[in-house]
Amino acid sequence: MLWLVYAVLAAVFAGATTIAAKIGVKDVDSHLATAVRTAVVLVFAWIMVFVVGSAGGIFYILPGTWFFIVISGLATGAAWLFRFRALKLGDVNKIMPIDKSSTILTMILAFVFLGEPVGWFTAMGMGLMAFGTFLMLKPVKKAKVAPNPADESRPPEDAPPEDISNLTDVNSQDETRLRENVPQTEVDPGVRLRENVSQSKFSPGVHGAFYALLAAVFASLVAIFGKIGVADIDATLWTAIRTAIVLPLACAMTLSDVKTERKTGGANADGKPGNSDAAEFSGSADAGQSGNGNADGEPGSATGGKFRGVMQMLKAVSCKSWIFLTLSGIATGASWIFFYRALQLGDASRVVPIDKLSIVVTMAFAAIFLREKFSPRSIFGLAVLTVGTLVTLL
Repeated sequence: MLWLVYAVLAAVFAGATTIAAKIGVKDVDSHLATAVRTAVVLVFAWIMVFVVGSAGGIFYILPGTWFFIVISGLATGAAWLFRFRALKLGDVNKIMPIDKSSTILTMILAFVFLGEPVGWFTAMGMGLMAFGTFLMLKPVKKAKVAPNPADESRPPEDAPPEDISNLTDVNSQDETRLRENVPQTEVDPGVRLRENVSQSKFSPGVHGAFYALLAAVFASLVAIFGKIGVADIDATLWTAIRTAIVLPLACAMTLSDVKTERKTGGANADGKPGNSDAAEFSGSADAGQSGNGNADGEPGSATGGKFRGVMQMLKAVSCKSWIFLTLSGIATGASWIFFYRALQLGDASRVVPIDKLSIVVTMAFAAIFLREKFSPRSIFGLAVLTVGTLVTLL
């Protein structure tokens, strides 16, 4: 039962990871936050490798194990990127139940690909976990838009314009008044964009739920790949190598964000040329052009502009965010090491549910540190999810 101890420790550190990440990512680009945390995990993991003396095992890794390390690292990077994006858009108490639903998918995949048995208690527990997750998800209600008093004086959009061509005995003031009632045919693109965003039926919480679902899918794949590949390698070494694969992916996504900023940095919402800050961010002398020159007007490279953009993003990160992203990285590294050690000793269909009980720790920390409120339905759903997880161990 030593695997159970490791799985519980992994759950505790995973719960701390989520809260620290939520606080740290508040005012930080989600891809940049992923890259920073991954760098911290990488340093922590390799320190642990040398502490336990498993570095020499890298020369004895089989080609098949290397394959699963690589695809596990890619799946981990995708899961992290989607999870950070989801946490940035939604509340922890709505995002994490979806993210932790990867437990059900993992158990199904373990049955299909690993041949692990699924008994009556396991099936019952899966059903309870699914029902508990459903209860914890608050139904999305369509937002009500308050009427604008200024719109009451305007004619309907489909009303024909008032004919003023036959009016000859009106003064300029009356003519101006009548022309103001004519519907405008051209609308400022910036205004139209803002109206479309404000009237969108998809709230940030809905988008966050979508990203959380993608994170859950990739997290389940990580567990399966890890179970297959971790059998012949030390857990700390596995974590360190896999993190080294995740970091370039996170950095590439961060650079893609800078590229997007450089493309859009030439003009603001009003269609006017960008300011000097945009030029500095994009690495060009003129904000209306991207990567064509440096501050001295000399030709510059697009790559240099991207890295200058990353430096600008790093400088904008507050001290508080740095602290919590670092803590999140350390907790993540510890959680991974305990999780993969548990996978070495126990079945994935039993280890993963215990690890996913980190949602209890996460919800408790969210109430204490983030002051998030929970409805009776959410609390009951959490209880059902927890009971379902424990049932799978019978």
